[in-house]
Amino acid sequence: MPRSENDRDVRQYLLVGTNRTGKSTLAREFGDKKISNGGRVLVITKHRQEWTDIETVNIKKFKELNTFTGIRKAMITDNDDFKFLLNFNNGLLILDDAKRFIDTRIDDTIEELQISRGQHMIDIMVIAHSFFRIPVGFFSYATHLIMKKTIESAIKRKNELYSYIDIVLETEKRVNTIAQKNQYYYEIISL
Repeated sequence: MPRSENDRDVRQYLLVGTNRTGKSTLAREFGDKKISNGGRVLVITKHRQEWTDIETVNIKKFKELNTFTGIRKAMITDNDDFKFLLNFNNGLLILDDAKRFIDTRIDDTIEELQISRGQHMIDIMVIAHSFFRIPVGFFSYATHLIMKKTIESAIKRKNELYSYIDIVLETEKRVNTIAQKNQYYYEIISL
């Protein structure tokens, strides 16, 4: 069946890197590009001290969540609030510090969000400090891996990266070598 002009590929990025490698800065660059193309950006965080220059949106208010323009953040302190993310459309959803999203109460909601991202026209970016800190459920839907300097090897996720493990390990070695001179260096792998 031919694709219409309105169809587009939706992406799910896994962005991995240690502290001080520019993960948030890179995520913001992706967000700026999304905004310049008419999209919106929603950053989900549990850190009050991060993303401080961004206005907060109340994700429990449907109209507020679906009418803001530009970039907003939402502080999620109650895991039951993740269900409201299913109302976000047309934009980039950034899940900062993925380790904090490991909870059986949100597994179904996160999976539904990943499955329905095409219908909602959202890209998802999952940010983590290492491969091991990415919840297993995110690997199944990932379309791209953005690698920055890492300390823990990707080999710990060989079961989740299965057919890509060799290219990921090669890229990891190269990125870590180059990052010794340029801490912000990264490479993107299509999965």
